[in-house]
Amino acid sequence: MSRIATVLGALVLVSAAACAAPTEDTTAPEGTSQDEVHAFSSVTELATIQGGAPLRTTATHAYFRSASRATTAIARVALGGGPVETFYTVDQGDDVGDFVIDGAEMFVVVLHANGMGALAKIPLATGQATTLVAGTGLSNMAALTTDATHVYVASRSDVVRLSKAGVALAPESIAEKQEDAFGIAVDGSNVYWATHGKGNPAIGCTPGEGIIHVRPKSGGPERALVTGEDCPVWLGISGGTLTWRTFLGQLRSVSTAGGWAWTTAAGVMSYDATSDGAALYYAATTPFGNSYIFRSSKLVPVPMPIASTRISGRDQIIETVQAAGRDVLYVQRDREANTTRLMRLR
Repeated sequence: MSRIATVLGALVLVSAAACAAPTEDTTAPEGTSQDEVHAFSSVTELATIQGGAPLRTTATHAYFRSASRATTAIARVALGGGPVETFYTVDQGDDVGDFVIDGAEMFVVVLHANGMGALAKIPLATGQATTLVAGTGLSNMAALTTDATHVYVASRSDVVRLSKAGVALAPESIAEKQEDAFGIAVDGSNVYWATHGKGNPAIGCTPGEGIIHVRPKSGGPERALVTGEDCPVWLGISGGTLTWRTFLGQLRSVSTAGGWAWTTAAGVMSYDATSDGAALYYAATTPFGNSYIFRSSKLVPVPMPIASTRISGRDQIIETVQAAGRDVLYVQRDREANTTRLMRLR
């Protein structure tokens, strides 16, 4: 069998959804082709870092959690390369949870040593934090997202929203008494979140109990879009499609209108996925033990590996993937060498 045929055979094994419904809007900008939108040719190292996830980007910088024995902070590095800079440092004993960037502002979960937490707003121009709400039960698995007016938070038993202006006296409840809410997403009309179910204390969750929920932003009853999922740990949205990663390493998707859910990929190793508006990117391992950044789009429904991202060995892990304009960034950890690098796919 030729090498090309071998690789194509591996791709069929990696994707359990070669003929599944498409997951992303692949409309290319006017005057460009799909290939021009996705013409990646090289991988370069932006920086050797401490930490990595969450990883977020702006038009100029990549921001990521950075942790050492002395401090925990959000650091950043220019997308064009350069030194790693400390952007925001939490107090000793505190930690950084999820954070999102919305225009010129960052919203971040600050986790206190006493088990409580706070939600802070930080202008990117100054790095000076303002607390939106403090003393809440935010966990290290709290997930954030934003729309034009609000910050939405899913944290274990509660799903809430707060004004981005910080004028609310208390968070507004979206859903209460949830069974481990771990991911959240919004569109123009609805709030979506994922829950694990009652769970098993021995392993943290029970496969088959996960639910993808939806509720209108304007109010009304919540309902289940999908049930019977295997512990969803991340939730994203793009082009009318919700995608989540399961604890068992699958990417699953469903239309925001509901219907049958499908498996986008298996063997996923990155915590999250990312979209550039034309395709979905994530890290996965083939049956031969090699890992790649994979790309899935309407034009090529079978996920295709980007050849220049190949890594080998069980000690090599791609932890998180993030779109950055025409580039894709990812954090690659080498457990044997005890190094973590921020990489740029261009």
